Amino acid sequence: DEAAGNEIVVTARLREENVQTVPIAIVALSPEDLTNRNIASLADLSNSTPGVAITTISGGTLTNIYIRGQAPANTAGDLHVEANVGGFIDDIYQTSRNTLDILSVLDVGQVQIAKGPQSALFGRSTFAGAMSISTRRPSTRFEGNVQATVGVDQDYRLRGSVSVPISET
Repeated sequence: DEAAGNEIVVTARLREENVQTVPIAIVALSPEDLTNRNIASLADLSNSTPGVAITTISGGTLTNIYIRGQAPANTAGDLHVEANVGGFIDDIYQTSRNTLDILSVLDVGQVQIAKGPQSALFGRSTFAGAMSISTRRPSTRFEGNVQATVGVDQDYRLRGSVSVPISET
């Protein structure tokens, strides 16, 4: 999108920067990117992001994120092992691995995946990298979004969001 004059801004180093100047291997996806790539879950994100594998265990309730093949030891036998990839939602570290698959629930503003050790900036559990999901910020004008999905075996989904400006009246 650089050619169109749009600058991609990321916060991988805890400050807003152009993605072209950040010295980190990073993947940044806007809401338009998520829609164009048909990414509605972490499994979809895993399928369209090189070097990232996202799996679920324990009946699909716990999420494991692997960046560049680095995984926590013994995740199958001990569900309390800390992950090597830190998950953040609106810059808040998610200590539970069952809270990350929110792409289908929240109005996502941006997804950033920083590959490689991020412990200096993000702290523990970021040896392999960090995944940050930011929700969309409120708008100053009325806007909305509706998505519908129809699948096999009576799989019907409707998802929407509305942003309404707040005024003094």
